[in-house]
Amino acid sequence: MKYLLLVAALFVAQAQAEMVQMSDRGMWYKHDDGNGIGNSGYPSYSGNLATATNKTMPIAVKANDNNIYYTYSTCEEGKYKIWVARGNDKHIIFRSDYCDQHDNAAIRVDNNGYIFVAKSARGSWRKSYFYKSVRPYDITEFIIIDSGYKAYPQLWSMGMVYTKYNGHLRETWIMANNCEKKLASGGHYVVSYYDGKFIHVFSNWHKNGDLNNRGGVYYMRSANGCNWQDANGNALTLPLEPDSDETRVKTHNGEMIYLKDIKVDERGPVLLFAKSTTWNPTQGTRELYEIDSYGNETYITNQNHNYDGAAYFGNNSQFIVAVKSRDFGYTGGAMFFYHKSEEIGGISNGSADNYPRKIINFRGFLFSGTSSSITDNNDSAVYMFK
Repeated sequence: MKYLLLVAALFVAQAQAEMVQMSDRGMWYKHDDGNGIGNSGYPSYSGNLATATNKTMPIAVKANDNNIYYTYSTCEEGKYKIWVARGNDKHIIFRSDYCDQHDNAAIRVDNNGYIFVAKSARGSWRKSYFYKSVRPYDITEFIIIDSGYKAYPQLWSMGMVYTKYNGHLRETWIMANNCEKKLASGGHYVVSYYDGKFIHVFSNWHKNGDLNNRGGVYYMRSANGCNWQDANGNALTLPLEPDSDETRVKTHNGEMIYLKDIKVDERGPVLLFAKSTTWNPTQGTRELYEIDSYGNETYITNQNHNYDGAAYFGNNSQFIVAVKSRDFGYTGGAMFFYHKSEEIGGISNGSADNYPRKIINFRGFLFSGTSSSITDNNDSAVYMFK
């Protein structure tokens, strides 16, 4: 164990030494429309817009040409832009007059080098767009191949998991090569991952349709995007009920569940999530856990805000990066590294670093960093740890 921790510490030290600034301007975003304000008066979530949110994925991938392609968002003087980048080369793919991190995009590069970008919808009032590059490995010209109201796109080679709004409820859908269908009724948030064999999906459930009452953990998988199974390989009949007996991993017992990331290891599919005693992000306590598809939980560390980011990274996703807010009330702060539940180092470059996101097929991750105090339109950038 000591040897493994030493190796992990050396890896993190090397990663810290190889931090690269990828872009130069983001935006401080606050969700304070009245639905999520706690008694403290702080917004329910906030932070740098560039790489949010956890439920839009992936945002970076190493392609067959050995380049890293990624997407991020900026907002300056009220002008929202979604960028596609390769290294330090970047191109604007989408513009609007409404700055909102819910509109952020996901990215994928196929084996032939074509780049796909899925810009998220916001509910049923701002549209989604699905782009494909005109030429392989070329970020300068795209065509729109689909549009609609697909929110929180999760873009994998087998298909795209997304959210469709039914009134205020979030319902989970899949768009695959041979089908498009609803996976679950009711209200859910989801995160997913494709390991080359299955698309793995973990979700929580909004009890009684209350978006703040997000509890329980549910798991399902598919080998083709159309036919779905539970953790034991039993066939599921779709769409699932909101509180599905077949897929329930953890019962909704009053704890609030905030989904962060997925990996697959010797335990099978594993969810990284925050468990909070309250929906109010400035009150109560919250802890970061892992849970496998059979309900076995592992404690990682405490966090200070429901929306503090966390993600897997490294070869085989053996490391975790977790954010701990500095200003309790706003999310974002210092980032710490973990090997399983052992802390092995950290960084403190910004006052509100957040939204770390793994780079597919590469050991590093992206995150949104800041270098000044927590204010609107503060200095911000997208950084990469190699």
